[in-house]
Amino acid sequence: MTVASAQRLASFMNYLNSNLAREAGRLIRWREKFWGRRYQAILVSQEAEAQIGRLRYVLAHGVKEGLVGSPLDWPGAHCARALLDGTPLAGRWIDRTLEHAALRKRRPANPAAFVTLEEIRLAPLPCWRDLAKHQLRMQVHDLVVDIEREGRSRERATGQPPLGRDLVLR
Repeated sequence: MTVASAQRLASFMNYLNSNLAREAGRLIRWREKFWGRRYQAILVSQEAEAQIGRLRYVLAHGVKEGLVGSPLDWPGAHCARALLDGTPLAGRWIDRTLEHAALRKRRPANPAAFVTLEEIRLAPLPCWRDLAKHQLRMQVHDLVVDIEREGRSRERATGQPPLGRDLVLR
């Protein structure tokens, strides 16, 4: 992702993180501070190695911590499947501002009235922008295979298998 200015990035991340913290806190009834530290942008240079390394880092979440054996096993939000098969990421956006306004006016609250489906279409890394779709998917596939291999290596070294999807969900 490129941004026009650091201020626009900071504003967007503030908006995203504060709304995400509120929603997650609402789901688990958590009222305390949600994030352990402030958001810190990580600049990624135009060099292919830096871009691929950062993508690999993102794809490895869940595996590198020993939670799942493959990025494809992660039960939460993740881009691995979308990058491998090209389908957009989809989720629901709940407009809490409209919901709050309806509650203040004592209008009947139909939860579906405040929900919209949002899609995120992922763009290729700048260093891969000239590759055909099947080549992009092969590059991501190779990263996923390498991450899975490292996860198995960690498992052999520690004697601890990943928790697995079911335990993560519990």
